[in-house]
Amino acid sequence: MIKAVIVGDPNKVPRYILSKFPQIQGAVKVSMARLVLKLARKIKEEKLSGQVLRNKTGTLRRSISPSVSGSETRTEGKVSTNIEYARIHEFGGRTPPHVILPKRGRALAFPWKGKDVFFAKVNHPGSQMPERSFMRTALEEMRPEILEEFNHAIMEVVSKK
Repeated sequence: MIKAVIVGDPNKVPRYILSKFPQIQGAVKVSMARLVLKLARKIKEEKLSGQVLRNKTGTLRRSISPSVSGSETRTEGKVSTNIEYARIHEFGGRTPPHVILPKRGRALAFPWKGKDVFFAKVNHPGSQMPERSFMRTALEEMRPEILEEFNHAIMEVVSKK
């Protein structure tokens, strides 16, 4: 997360900057929209296309969605996914023991010593998944660009007379 806040006694913040706050907020929203789109593209085209995770079905990659929201005093950009297995890839963790059943057909087939062995179900003991961050690493890589973009947008408004 990257956060920027104007802090301090309002009497000590130059009135000129306070008078420009609506324009600053507008510039920040425009920059935020551009940056969340760029971050989402980076996640999809780099991180989920082989750099961190390989694309198998494309479901996770298609689920990456950017959004911008806020109020008069706050702007929030978010890149998120609603795929439940994204969390374990991002942070790592342990999957619980579970039963694997066939999706099509009546049995599961596994190659074993040159032959296929068939099972009606498999009791999976669970597994330890390593952290394979694709969202946080993309954000961290873009951090200098994000800060530069916001700084430029704010300074452009403030420097206008």
